[in-house]
Amino acid sequence: MRFPRGAEEKPELQLAPMVDIIFQLIIFFMCATTFNPAETEMKVNLPVEAAATTQVAIPDEVIIEILNDGGIVVNDREYDSPSSKDLPTLRDMLTRLVDVFGKEQAVIIQPGDGVKHGRVVDVLSACAASRVSNISFYASSG
Repeated sequence: MRFPRGAEEKPELQLAPMVDIIFQLIIFFMCATTFNPAETEMKVNLPVEAAATTQVAIPDEVIIEILNDGGIVVNDREYDSPSSKDLPTLRDMLTRLVDVFGKEQAVIIQPGDGVKHGRVVDVLSACAASRVSNISFYASSG
């Protein structure tokens, strides 16, 4: 007995399973990826312009001045060279302060008017490496 031959079907590529696999891969890589929260964990108190009628002295505060040439001055003593990015001497001094006074040691960063932002980031990195968590900026009204 002979069967009638109909039109033969050509094989086609199924896209729906391929799209499902792509979505599964995307979900897998999103779950397996870890994000580096190094700079997002650093808490910084941004300066706020306010009418200062009287000055209030904050006890145990350390004021880090950043000079225009990149020099770092703390309590009239210069730390590290202006070309140093790691600032090991400043980091050691801040680490000793944190060991003595705790992580809530107040640090105020006072950059000069012409200081590059990269130098401020170097000082912030030294503070983070020293485990300083109470960082503020001094806003000059110049």
